[in-house]
Amino acid sequence: MHRKFANLLILLLGLSLAGCSPSPSVEHFNKGVDYQEQGQLALAIEEYSKAIDLDPEAANAYSNRGTAYLMMGDLERAIIDYDQAIALDPEDADTYTNRGIVYDKKGDLERAITDYDRAIALDPEAAEAYFNRGIAFFVKNDLDRAIADFDQAIGINPQDTQSYTNRGYTYAAKGDFDRAIADFDQVIDINPQDTLAYYNRGRAYAELGEQEKAISDIERALELGLESCYEREAEELLAKLRQ
Repeated sequence: MHRKFANLLILLLGLSLAGCSPSPSVEHFNKGVDYQEQGQLALAIEEYSKAIDLDPEAANAYSNRGTAYLMMGDLERAIIDYDQAIALDPEDADTYTNRGIVYDKKGDLERAITDYDRAIALDPEAAEAYFNRGIAFFVKNDLDRAIADFDQAIGINPQDTQSYTNRGYTYAAKGDFDRAIADFDQVIDINPQDTLAYYNRGRAYAELGEQEKAISDIERALELGLESCYEREAEELLAKLRQ
């Protein structure tokens, strides 16, 4: 299950007192956003650092630089920046969500959940926080709470295929394959090209002994170009079902 970053990449429109152009700090911040959106993370970090040098109170710059570090896998620097961003702006739900992801990746699920809790308390519509907390509960094998969080994420964003997918996984882990299939159905309705949804639904049908439906779904997943990391497993399952 992949975690979801909260959306911190928002261009600022801050104006200098002398005129109508953005302040130098904001200009560097916005350049950082542009670089980050292009995947040029080192350049983004340079621009955020310049913004911070010019405005040490720029919570958004710390927050975005933390996300850039997180995307680069530098978890320690990410936490330092998120800590500073939260110290400057303790009401920003997105920063708590993203710091929660760092703790999650470090294996500190309790701190991760605490940060997701805080994000949700600040913003009850924080779909990413519910989604990520659901994953944390899944990892802790607290499956009912995981499902409750995926329910919330889906309620906020009913077109989010990842939340249906993860809830389907969780139902499957509970042995409730009918509900798992219903969730994979939803994914396919939203995106008929979602190869993993066909594969997951095929596996669920196989667990229920519905061999023909399982074969049909797994064949469809392979036809559509199932990710290579699942391809061998799918082919082996398909061969077994055809015996």
